[in-house]
Amino acid sequence: EGVIPDWPPTLCFGMTPSASLSLELPCRRTIWITYFKEVTNGRELAINIKEGKSTSLIINADYILAPFQIGVAVNRALCAEADDHMETKSLATEVLYNLSPSTNITSSLTKMGVSQDVNRALLITMKPPTQQELDSINGELADVSKLQNECNVENLKKFYKVSEAEIKLPGENNLLNAIVSRIAVKEPRKGDGKGLGALLAAMESSNKQKAGKKRGKSSKNQQRCKRIKGKGMGPEKKTVT
Repeated sequence: EGVIPDWPPTLCFGMTPSASLSLELPCRRTIWITYFKEVTNGRELAINIKEGKSTSLIINADYILAPFQIGVAVNRALCAEADDHMETKSLATEVLYNLSPSTNITSSLTKMGVSQDVNRALLITMKPPTQQELDSINGELADVSKLQNECNVENLKKFYKVSEAEIKLPGENNLLNAIVSRIAVKEPRKGDGKGLGALLAAMESSNKQKAGKKRGKSSKNQQRCKRIKGKGMGPEKKTVT
């Protein structure tokens, strides 16, 4: 129950006693997703997270179509953390950043994170959620597999800039596939000194420096050859007897 057909076969789903959905990620880590509706303490949660009183990862469910979407974002964040290429300062904010189509960190955290106006929220944990974590959110526990039926499809298409042509492609789950592909290939921010873009730029700069050095050596060798050649072709000195 709750299985997404397009999810890679390395992932498995299960329901814990707390009614949370567990996902095993390709990076061999497991996350638990707990869905809340009718949340009434969004403002308190947002303040606690901002002030560092809470380290919980709580996502605004209005922009989530299915657990698959979260799994891809978390997996990418964990890989970035392992490679020391995170765009943000913590794993929780990295997940929120990955979920957003924007490369603006502040905008991403504001949109994807919990706020005082949040009505539906998702609690993401790296182990089965504790009772304290569950009690911190004032809301009604709901079935995670029903996310797709309760989201605003038109808002999602607009938020992720999914065209009608993409929706009409052959196959199923085209909206989910379009959203996930945007998360998976999201470009790193420019000029931040991090991520794949910076790595490629550094490699290009290094190659240019190496090429410059080779050209410099080649030029010196050519000049040396000219000097040697010039000496060899000069007039012979006559010996006076």
